[in-house]
This record gives sequence, structure tokens and C-alpha cells, in this order.
Amino acid sequence: MSTIRASSGHPPLVPSTESNAPPRRSAPAQRRTLRIGWLRATLVAACALLASSSDARAEGKGRAHVVEAGQTLWEIAQSYGCKVDELQAVNEIDGLLIQPGQRLRVPRCKQQGGSSSKGLHVLSHEVSSGDTLYEIARRYDTSLDDLRRRNDIKGNVIHPGQTLRVAVGKDGEGRPVAGQSVGSVVRGRLVNGMQLPEGRGYYRRRPHRAWGASHTIHHIRRAIASVRNRLPKVHEVAIGDISTHDGGQLADHRSHQSGRDVDIGLYYKKRPRGYPKSFIRGDQQNLDLQATWALIEALANTSKVAGGVDIMFLDYDLQGHLYKWAKKHGVSKRKLGEILQYPRGESSASGLVRHEPGHATHVHVRFKCPKSDEKCW
Repeated sequence: MSTIRASSGHPPLVPSTESNAPPRRSAPAQRRTLRIGWLRATLVAACALLASSSDARAEGKGRAHVVEAGQTLWEIAQSYGCKVDELQAVNEIDGLLIQPGQRLRVPRCKQQGGSSSKGLHVLSHEVSSGDTLYEIARRYDTSLDDLRRRNDIKGNVIHPGQTLRVAVGKDGEGRPVAGQSVGSVVRGRLVNGMQLPEGRGYYRRRPHRAWGASHTIHHIRRAIASVRNRLPKVHEVAIGDISTHDGGQLADHRSHQSGRDVDIGLYYKKRPRGYPKSFIRGDQQNLDLQATWALIEALANTSKVAGGVDIMFLDYDLQGHLYKWAKKHGVSKRKLGEILQYPRGESSASGLVRHEPGHATHVHVRFKCPKSDEKCW
């Protein structure tokens, strides 16, 4: 190829192979292009640095937890081995109020339970109907994080019959973090009682008498959450006595000694004056039969679960109102017979719900002993 020289004496140019080559840019245009290119490169680098920094901060703050219906900030903190103020700080929460579906950041807490294998024994736990990952973690005094890690679980979904690996103490026994029922409901006590926390949907009339076995607290909160999921506009329900911190004799009660009894108020069409600070007598005119039935049904559904409902006590006339409402709204005769004593008479030994004088203002619920509480009967 021959070289073409310009007549002006400038350095030689190689002919372009493009037939439509753009004209050469002027020096000012080239400088503008360089400045724009430099700005773009700087912006991209800054974004990458911010993303990297954000990822590092996210890694340092741990993982995410999606709040489930009925959960409290205290329970979530306990399940991850954290303190409430640690969760509040990382999520910029001032109080204790959280919402179902809310996404919380969980820091990697220094005292995170279940993180060390030293002195631990790994056993197998077969999931029963009604079990939750959170409940199993509490039962064995471990953390959700450790349960997920050992069983390659990403979220909270487990299935009846599934076998989980659980790390416990050297003796191979699970130690409930709180709320172990000992003895009977009329001659018993609580070991490390668990207090029903403040929560959405209910009001604790006497918090110092709101201590119970861990499974009792769990079932109470799940039943109330179930009612609110079905009927979001219902008012708060009154929670009466469960037990004191250590159980034992409780004034005004023969039972309520081992954290497995609870008095729960009723739902009304219009919240009565003084309720839920006081129990109010229910009748056909003032009761919200739909919501009250939803509560009774949610509690009754636990009866086939370990530690579920053993028996409930409710005025016979109120049972009659509930029976007629439920039958009218399609509840089967078989299910009604399993749950209610009505219409077989006040002395009948049928149904989970039985008549007891003085129970027209509330339902008395008694839960069975869970398998983990070996000294409970």
C-alpha cells in the first residue's frame, strides 16, 4: 500500500475503510466527550462502592425476618438469641409495635443461642401436626438460626412427619427457655414461667397473673391471631388469669396453678362499657356470636395437637346461642358435637366445652401437658 502525503506537509493519514466515516471532531468537542466519559466512569465507580458498602453493612447486620401473625418483638429477639433493644436499634423501632408481614433486620448478636456446638448433643425431632419452627426452637432452648442451619431450611415451613436435627445439652435433654408446667392444675407450679406479652388483639387484665407454660402462651396467641385474621375489625378480647410467675395457689381459683389454665373474655357486637378491663356477662343480644365461635373453634382445633386444649368451660345457655348460630351458618353436626356439650344437657360428659356455673362472662380454657414437660400431669 502506498502512502499518501498531504500537500500541507502534515503527517500522513491512512485511508479509512469505512465509506461513511464521520468527520473528525474538533478539539473542544473531544474535550467535552472526555469530560462526559470521565464523569460517567466516576459515577459508575461511586455506585459500585456504595453497593459494596451497603452489602457489607447488610452482612454485618445479619439476616431478615418476616413477622408472622401473633409474633412479638420479644419472641423474635429470643428466638435469635438477641436482646429487644438490639432489634430496635438496627430497625430504628422506638416501641414494641410490629406488624404481620413486616420485614425486620436481625443482627448477628453476641449471645446468639445455639451457635456453638461445644458440649452439645444432636438429637432427632419428628414434626407433629401444629408444630412450628419457632415452637420447636423454644422447646429445645436453641435458636431459629441454628435449626435452619442444621436442617438446610430457608424459611419457616416444616411438615408433619419431617425429621429435624436439634442440638441440645450434653445430657441430650431439651430445656425449655421458659414456661415448664410441673404437677397438676390443682396442685402444681411453674418453672421459669413465661409471661403473656403485650400484643395486638388482646388486653391483659392483670399482667402479674398472666404467666403460663410456654405452650399455653403459644396457643392463646395463635387462637386470637386466627380470629383477627378472619375478622379484622373485632375489638380486643380480655385475658384474665393464667398463673403467677412460679405457679402454685392463686387467689379466687382452685386451679390455675401450673400455667395451663386461662380465662378468656368474649366478643361483643359493640364493646361494652368497662370491657376489656373487666369481664362482662354475655347474652344473645350483646354477643358477637361469629367472633366468639371463631375463638372457640380456633382453640378446639388444637385439641389433637400435643399440649393442645384438654377442656373448656362455658355457660350452657351461651353454648346454646353459639350452637344455633354455627348450625345456621353451615357448621356440621359432627363438628358441633365434638366441640359443644349443648344440646345434650348440662351434666353430659360430651364435647370439649362443658357447662360450669359462673362462666357466662368468659371461657375457661385448660391445655394438656406437652411431651416436653415430663413432670406435668
